[in-house]
Amino acid sequence: MLTRNRLRELFDYDQETGELARKVPTGRPRKGSKARYRRHNVDGVDYYEHRLVWLYVYGDWPTKDIDHINGDRYDNRIDNLREVTVAQNHMNRRAKSFLKGVTWDKRKRKWQAQIMLNKKQGFLGYFDCPAAAHMAYQIAADEKFGAFARRA
Repeated sequence: MLTRNRLRELFDYDQETGELARKVPTGRPRKGSKARYRRHNVDGVDYYEHRLVWLYVYGDWPTKDIDHINGDRYDNRIDNLREVTVAQNHMNRRAKSFLKGVTWDKRKRKWQAQIMLNKKQGFLGYFDCPAAAHMAYQIAADEKFGAFARRA
């Protein structure tokens, strides 16, 4: 298993930018598409960059998931990373639509606010405008998720 000492032999870490840079270049680090995380191959094994940063800074492998607090998967500054459970990590996911928790109900011709709680969709109400529906989502997310609530 990769150790902190071996990682520090191979890489430098810039805490201001959150980037790992190989001390001896072996080609470009493999970067995924926008939907994927940066990965590096170390001694024949692929690792996600955010997990390597955790090992580099703290000296131990994370025992849980690593969450990017601001939602940017490429921002691997240690201040932007935190160890969380899978459930907490899902609470901090980005919205798939233009406003998180808001959908258009064609039948009712209103904006609907919803929130996912314990793997079940929670209904928050119907609204005349998307901003009001999103506000209902934000209030519920702050109550239920606290520091893990994703606002956008």
